Amino acid sequence: MQFERTLVNFTSSNFDIAPTLELPPGQRVRGGNYGASLTLTLNILAP
Repeated sequence: MQFERTLVNFTSSNFDIAPTLELPPGQRVRGGNYGASLTLTLNILAP
C-alpha cells in the first residue's frame, strides 16, 4: 500500500510532463491512456 501511494504521488507530481510526451497521432493524454503512456515512457527512459 505504501508503494501504491508513492506511485500515485509520483504520477500526480509529474502530470505537467504529459504535454511533452510523444504520443501516436490522435492519442489523447487522459485517464488510463495517460497512465499507460507515462509507464511506457518511464520504462524506456529508465535502465
